[in-house]
Amino acid sequence: MISFFVGGVPKPKGSAKAFAYMKDGKPRANVTNACDTAKDWQAKVNREAKARFRLLKQEPFEVPEVVLLFVFARAKSHYNAKGEVKPRALKQPPTDIDKLTRTALDALTGVAYADDKQVKCVTAAKCWANDLPGVNADLSGVVIDVADYKMDYDGEALNLLRSRTGTADGSLVETWRADPYCVAYVNVL
Repeated sequence: MISFFVGGVPKPKGSAKAFAYMKDGKPRANVTNACDTAKDWQAKVNREAKARFRLLKQEPFEVPEVVLLFVFARAKSHYNAKGEVKPRALKQPPTDIDKLTRTALDALTGVAYADDKQVKCVTAAKCWANDLPGVNADLSGVVIDVADYKMDYDGEALNLLRSRTGTADGSLVETWRADPYCVAYVNVL
């Protein structure tokens, strides 16, 4: 397994925008990303991944699983004069987790794996830095784990799936908040 942290504010890969135009009498389209800063963030994640893989002499994974923990520093306006989080402050970072994940997976292409279609399993979470015990509240970035996919469908994976998606009666439960697996990343930071 390869684990590393990329500091900075994670940026989502925005929705694609297409602009139609004609060239040589044929219709064409120019496709751009709605979030201009995502390109810089993606390049930074790619550079950090290359450095880590080179340092550890790790070849790309054939069938990888990827775990992503996006960490955000709260804005100063989220705190009151005593330094406590205001009751009306956002409960979680407002960025779409699927768009954050897309940026990270695209950044790992060509480094952790040849193509992101090879990724078998993705686990992603986002949180405020001050929600993680022992982590500097001003920290922003992403913790990335990439490993060979090796889950066993008869026992461990099925139990993991059950524990993360519901209870015995089928009702959904919030698991990331109190999940020791998520808090375990504090040791990496």
